Formats: sequence, structure tokens, C-alpha cells
Amino acid sequence: MEGKCRCGVSFTFTTGHQPRLYCSKQCMWKASQERNRIRRNTQSLIYWRNKKDDEHYKELRRLRRMRYYQANKNKEFARGALLRAVKSGKIKKPSVCEVCLCMGAIQGHHTDYTKPLLVRWLCRVCHEKSHHDYGASAREEQIRRAKDLGIDIKE
Repeated sequence: MEGKCRCGVSFTFTTGHQPRLYCSKQCMWKASQERNRIRRNTQSLIYWRNKKDDEHYKELRRLRRMRYYQANKNKEFARGALLRAVKSGKIKKPSVCEVCLCMGAIQGHHTDYTKPLLVRWLCRVCHEKSHHDYGASAREEQIRRAKDLGIDIKE
């Protein structure tokens, strides 16, 4: 008799044996792991969905948002002001990162929240690096990439 595993491999087994679903113990183990992962995720989703609608947790989330806003008023104001300026067309969002010159999703990085429209336009990677203060290495990376592209940058 012939069977086909879920991984796509055809295999044969002798009559008298109970038909198998998997070609090997490894395939059976992988399928078991996948079923367990799906089961855990489903149970977690049900738990969080119920928790999300609970009034107690709604109030906790509201208080947490308020605390964050109170602690970061300048940051929130700067983000909002930049967003409004970009949407209204006052500021044009570039398509290239200032540091590494890569194209893609560009984010505004505020170096000073009291100047909300003064931002550096960075890719996600450079933005993350700027928050971890890599400073000089980011500049060296910019110079290296510019040289690779044939652009002359004064050091």
C-alpha cells in the first residue's frame, strides 16, 4: 500500500499495519510541534481577547496611556506636530536615509523634542542605532556607502 506524507513524500507500508500519516518520526514530530503551537496560540488569543474586553483591564490600559503621556508630553507633542506637518505638506519626507543613503521606510528622529520640526530622516536600522548612540560609526558607515555609490563627501 502507498501513502503520502504531509511533507509531500510518498512512502509505502505493508498491509496489516495501520495506515500512517507521516513518512518518518521527524515528520510526525514536526507536525506535532506545529499542532501544539497552533493550540497554544489559539488559547492565548482567546485569553487575551477576553481580557481585552474586561472593564478592569480597559481602565488599566487607559491609566497606563495617561501616565506615559504625562511623562513624555514633549515627545508626544513633537511626534504629533511632525505628523501634521508632513500630512499638510509643510515638510516633505525624503525617500532616502540621511546616514546610510538606503531607500525604503524612512522615520523622523527628533534629537531635541523642543524643536518638533527639526528631525533627521533615518531608515529603521539607523534610527535604532541613533537611539543606542553609535554616533561615529554611523558617520563612517555613511561615508563608506557614499564612496561605494561614487559620491564625494567631505569628512
